[in-house]
Amino acid sequence: LRSSALRSRAAAVDLELRRLDAEQAAARLEMTEPFLPAHFGTDADAISTVLAFRRVAAKADIVCRQLEQDADVISDDFVAAAAVRALLAQLSGDALLVATSMRASDSAKFVRMAALLPDAQAIERRLIGLVDLVRSEEFRAADALGEVRRLAGQMRALADAHVPTEMPAVASQRLANTASYVAFAADELVANAAFAEQLLLPETPLSLPLSSLAERCRAFKSPAVKLLRRTGDMLAAGLEPKDKQALELAAPLVQACGELREFCTRVRTVVKDGTDSESQSDSARLPQDLSAIAYDVFGAADAAPLDVALNAAQRLTHDLSTLLTYVSDDLNVQKADSVETPWSLRASQFKASLVQNADVEKRTGQLNEEIVSLARELKLRDQTIQELGVKSEMLEKRSESMRRQAEQINELRKLLEETRAKERTYEEALESLQTEMEAVESECRKLRQAEASNKQAAQHAFDSALGSGGIPVPPDLLGLRSKIATLQSSVAFLRKENAHLRAKYLFKDQQQLPPLRSAAVPAEVSEAVREAKVVVKEACRLAAMPHLVRIAPQEPVKSGWQPLSSRPQFELYRQQTLAQSLKHRVESVQERLRAIPRLSVMVSTTVGT
Repeated sequence: LRSSALRSRAAAVDLELRRLDAEQAAARLEMTEPFLPAHFGTDADAISTVLAFRRVAAKADIVCRQLEQDADVISDDFVAAAAVRALLAQLSGDALLVATSMRASDSAKFVRMAALLPDAQAIERRLIGLVDLVRSEEFRAADALGEVRRLAGQMRALADAHVPTEMPAVASQRLANTASYVAFAADELVANAAFAEQLLLPETPLSLPLSSLAERCRAFKSPAVKLLRRTGDMLAAGLEPKDKQALELAAPLVQACGELREFCTRVRTVVKDGTDSESQSDSARLPQDLSAIAYDVFGAADAAPLDVALNAAQRLTHDLSTLLTYVSDDLNVQKADSVETPWSLRASQFKASLVQNADVEKRTGQLNEEIVSLARELKLRDQTIQELGVKSEMLEKRSESMRRQAEQINELRKLLEETRAKERTYEEALESLQTEMEAVESECRKLRQAEASNKQAAQHAFDSALGSGGIPVPPDLLGLRSKIATLQSSVAFLRKENAHLRAKYLFKDQQQLPPLRSAAVPAEVSEAVREAKVVVKEACRLAAMPHLVRIAPQEPVKSGWQPLSSRPQFELYRQQTLAQSLKHRVESVQERLRAIPRLSVMVSTTVGT
């Protein structure tokens, strides 16, 4: 049931807002239609101001209706809600008063009052926030009371500053505002008095006067509601009071109702503080406090403090009845003068300013045609000038590119001449080098021929010496050289195999070493062991290299160029360099391991091996 009630209330709020939007759209269209399609921008802000004040009044009424409540037990929230409703009713009435005065003002003042648009929009934004809180059931009257009081004060200041007091067109609206103010203030007065009575014990002397005050406040609410309905009918029918007597009768009502509101609010506060206090002295001082409040508010004190408020409520009821009787008499009201709205007046002025003579219109048409033709010619000239400008830019770009190409061609010519000069220099150098190379090759051929002839002569001399000496030559002497060559090849092969086997055995020994334990060791030890392993691997690789042994005599140098890496001297130098660098690395590893007593002996033995 609660969720259904919440949905119904939210739907009611949405319906009211949609109806308000529809009414605002229709009113805006009606107001802006005379201005369309021209001369609308100068008066748009003024029209928006009128509509903004009407929206403020409507949204204040929506929140006020949603806060209407009936409660058997009156609480602080109930009193705060009544105060909020009274302030919202005052806010709505002042907003309608400003909108009505703008509708009845002249065109100049209507345009000037467009300056109130930012203020109206600011108040409307705050009311939209209150509407959202009511819709979501998060509205708390006690929390919103201060905000609503500020908004009502701001709207009252705008109405007092911009609505003339003696303006006849707003007399009916002022009466309606007075009736609304008194009717909703009566609810607040009843709530304050009933709440104060509820806080006191039934046998308390102040209980009965507070109950009487609540009844008196309910009594003057009835004529206030009737007066509100009568003023509403007058506004709907376009009626207004004939003279100022109605406004003179309504002026004291606002002051008297305000005094009663202040008195009841202060009485409720004092009674609540007295009942909350545990001291009996505070409860005994309650009549004195009420007398002081009555003197501050009404300027007079009585033996019974609440009698002053009762008399004020009775006078207020009498004044309301008098005003209601005066307004209800048709002889005291009249039909309001038909006043043209300022936006319609502004539209008529704009239309009248546009009426022209037939000859002037004809001349204007001819001038317009001449202007169109001149504009067409100017457009063609501008287009021609643009085309010429584009062509000139293209020619400039083309000349710039041709200039760059000419510069590039000159640079290429200079580079070509330099290249040709270098080419001639290189050709001369190549010819001289070719000549020197041919001379060196001829000298090398002569040296080879001389060496070959020397070897043949020595061999011939050796053979002749053996034959002439009478020494017997063994039968296998002739095949001795081939056997020696075979033995040399065998020895070289065995050396290679021996080196390979030694490297293989060293690798197996290294693999059979126990793995290192995974216990946490210092970073310095881990780095030293890693370096030692690397050194051992390098030593195994160096030991597996074949050792260079020179047995046979050096073969004669073949003709042509040979790289240095293919010669045995380079291989020997490379092995010596590797051995020297490995020796230095072994020494550095030994120095690092000597700092570790437990590993120095084992690692030194391994590295030495």
